[in-house]
Amino acid sequence: MASAKRSSAKKSSPQKASARAMETSMEYMPSDMPAVKNQSQTFTMVVAALVLIVLAMGYVKFKYLLIPAVVDGGPIFSWQYVKALNQTAGKQVIDQLIVEKLIAQEAKNQKIELTQEEIDAEIARLDEQFKSVGGLDAFLSSQGLKKADIQKQLELNLKVQKIVAGKVNVTAEEVDKYYTENAADYKDKKVEEAKTEIKQLLSDQALQQQVGTWIQDLRAKAKITINLPVAK
Repeated sequence: MASAKRSSAKKSSPQKASARAMETSMEYMPSDMPAVKNQSQTFTMVVAALVLIVLAMGYVKFKYLLIPAVVDGGPIFSWQYVKALNQTAGKQVIDQLIVEKLIAQEAKNQKIELTQEEIDAEIARLDEQFKSVGGLDAFLSSQGLKKADIQKQLELNLKVQKIVAGKVNVTAEEVDKYYTENAADYKDKKVEEAKTEIKQLLSDQALQQQVGTWIQDLRAKAKITINLPVAK
């Protein structure tokens, strides 16, 4: 009988151990859950605070995007500024941007690339051209600009020249004719020096005409939609 009781006790002990383990698990689970929930709420509050700080800093730095100016406490809103700008210079600005876009696209289509040497040579040419006013840097400074401000336009101009230059041809007869008609303007220069300048002058004029025609052709072929209410 004693051995039977011992055997019965041994069989029931795993079940009791399992029950005690379950009770222990259930006992500690509720007390842990609020702590996890509190941690989650704290994290959310910290993130929200950081977002508000970032937004506040962004407003201080970029508030001009919403309110460009304030006059005696009264704000001038960005939509007012944009409307006035569009009415005064909208067409000119949008036309310029359209032309720049057309040139960039055509240069890409024709795989026109520039070397740094070509860019430097053009800057040197412009520096010589503005030598009478102290050079290119001095001229740009008088306009409130720097070389970096005209870099994009300069590169676009060079690409246009590469595309159109092949269509420009100034003959010796044209140079001689111009020199004969304007000899008084070159009386202090040697003939060959004068004719070199004249050829460059006539080439630039012919290039401008070709560029104008070329851009008109690009605009005629392109599908352009202008959404501004005034600039049409």
